[in-house]
Amino acid sequence: MPDDTTPFDTATALRVPALAGPDLRTLRHLAFERHDAAAFDQWRVRDAHFQGEALLDRYVFLSIASSAADRLDTVAAANRTRLIVYVERLQRQFLALHSTLQARGQPFTIEWFQGLERWADALLRQHLFDRAEQTLQLAYRSGAHRFAGVHQALRATEALLLATLGRTDEAAQIAVRYALRPYLLPDRRLRPQIYRRLMAALILMGRVAEYRALLWRGLSDVYFDETERAWFVQQARVTYRGTLRTLLRSDMPAALRLQFALHVGCDALGRLRPVRWLRLDRALRWGNFALAYYLQYGRPARRVLAPPVPGAVADRILVTRAMGGLGDLLMMTPGLRALRACRPATSIHLALPRGFFALFAGNPDVELIDIESPELDPGSYRQWFDLTDCPAARVESRQQPNVRRDRVQIFAAAMGVDSAALARRGFAPHYAVAADEAEFASAHVAALNPQRRSVVGIQLHSAESYRDYPHVEALAAELARDHCVLLFDSQPFAGFDGPDRHKVVLPLRHSFAVAARCDLLVAPDSSFVHLGAALGKPVVAIFGPIDGAVRTRRFPTVTVVAPAPADFPCAPCWRSEYTPCRLTGQRESACLRAIAPAGVAARVRQLTRSHA
Repeated sequence: MPDDTTPFDTATALRVPALAGPDLRTLRHLAFERHDAAAFDQWRVRDAHFQGEALLDRYVFLSIASSAADRLDTVAAANRTRLIVYVERLQRQFLALHSTLQARGQPFTIEWFQGLERWADALLRQHLFDRAEQTLQLAYRSGAHRFAGVHQALRATEALLLATLGRTDEAAQIAVRYALRPYLLPDRRLRPQIYRRLMAALILMGRVAEYRALLWRGLSDVYFDETERAWFVQQARVTYRGTLRTLLRSDMPAALRLQFALHVGCDALGRLRPVRWLRLDRALRWGNFALAYYLQYGRPARRVLAPPVPGAVADRILVTRAMGGLGDLLMMTPGLRALRACRPATSIHLALPRGFFALFAGNPDVELIDIESPELDPGSYRQWFDLTDCPAARVESRQQPNVRRDRVQIFAAAMGVDSAALARRGFAPHYAVAADEAEFASAHVAALNPQRRSVVGIQLHSAESYRDYPHVEALAAELARDHCVLLFDSQPFAGFDGPDRHKVVLPLRHSFAVAARCDLLVAPDSSFVHLGAALGKPVVAIFGPIDGAVRTRRFPTVTVVAPAPADFPCAPCWRSEYTPCRLTGQRESACLRAIAPAGVAARVRQLTRSHA
């Protein structure tokens, strides 16, 4: 069974058992908490065998690759010869790790590709072109296409590398493609660096029009980081030879020039001495941010191409989504159903990575298109809804910690569907189990459960570790006393051994079919919560940092277990994977650890009795 960011039919996460020995445990903890420099210092002083074994842990690899990339400039400044030795040693270790993972049949995780992306970019900065190209090819051979955001960053680095080496035709195939297809760039955190690399490649190739298109796209994006915004403002000044000439560019839409003017005006006012004395500079910055956000997102998310494109087809609507997760894709289905009901004569084309097609098999509301297809042209559609820049994430970040809207409603609104139309068609996600899949699942569960006990399915992990329930193994043992417990994950995993505990590691459709045969599902804030709602199954959903009452308010079969408000008044805080727990400063959520397995098990038993 997959996690929420990649398809089930490809392995997505390497979860190895805790490495033996206090030194390895310490190293893994440092890496998990992203103390990269400390982890690297602990790792580099050990022998080669220890280093190789440690790199098998996905968090250790990312930490070591990231810290090694960060140190490259310092090593180069001290001694160029030492730099070559440093790079060659690490390159050999990364290549050996690739071979080891392949030989053991272990999957390449997103951390593997994140580490290689940072390493390749650092090598390119040091003009180590052959090693940068080798690293990029290593990432592609490992299956980088499964992780859209990191894959686009790798491709942007490749475009800059090719343009620097004078291979302009090859670079153009990459850079122009992304310049003309913004819906292929899903990760907002990576966009600034991707824009920069692509812009550098485009200008080296003389593709000025595409360079300017990316420049203005970078100016229009909303950044919390002022240095990112300032870079694009300064780049515009350099490109057009000054602020006034930039503002007078009649070939650019007025809204884009207004955003540029806001950035420049805010910066100028913030430097005035009276403004700083009155401490108004911070208010100006946030006011500028709010206005930029409104100009970018304040209008309806529906995009009507204007002026009309010659040859546009009136009876077609395009919805694009360049990434998962599985839960979000399921939560999009009620809005797609309502959109189809509102426009019964209209074909709705859903463009997403081919790996997610299986999730929509049997869905009558959409026709699927590979988002990577070169034939895909949003200009040939009358309406285009781009959900790659996730509207749900934007709304939640704006409202946190008092988020009021659920994702089913947010996704529907982003496709122009109002609440009344959504309510008429129902809020439940859509997922259909095929007849042959149901037959397979029935036989599979019968073989695992000869005593015909009630069957409880547990999804072990979510896509992001801060949402994982730390006591899931103890919970499985407790539930196995009364039930046949099926344990779902995306790849083979260690532990969880004992009577009536069965591991289910299957492709997407088969995993979901087996889950449909369970009497009850238990899951963290992840895809099984939404699958259970789609199947009408009772679900016990374990929530902590995210408000389960909001996330599941449209799902009557879902029962939320959350930390006691008296113990954790800070929950839900709506933090993300990149924000540490405010109580501990660490990655794991303290509020989830406080939920006792016995309490969750009691809720499961209560529900199984009531649904018997």
